[in-house]
Amino acid sequence: MKTYVSLALLALVLSVSGCAMQIGVQRPAVVVASAPPATVIVPDYYVWDGSEYVAWCSASCQYVYWSTAGWMVCSPDVMFRFGQWNRHYPNWRRESIPYHHGQRPHR
Repeated sequence: MKTYVSLALLALVLSVSGCAMQIGVQRPAVVVASAPPATVIVPDYYVWDGSEYVAWCSASCQYVYWSTAGWMVCSPDVMFRFGQWNRHYPNWRRESIPYHHGQRPHR
């Protein structure tokens, strides 16, 4: 009987004092994934093809186009339109505009 009374008294003291006992319970670790760093594309030169600005980026060896978010890698639709335009203007690189980082393209 003394054991039950002493355990009850111990539980009362611990609950009043604000101490908490954790018995065999482990919380899983929380892992927060961070976003990958943003890649900034800086093309060498660009041209207006009648629909959008299309540019060549030699650092990544790919064509890019200008959107409101900046230079984006060309989608297949953009590449198709640019390929059609390129058939009529094969010397477009000679007439292209050099791109200066930080500036918006202009016609």
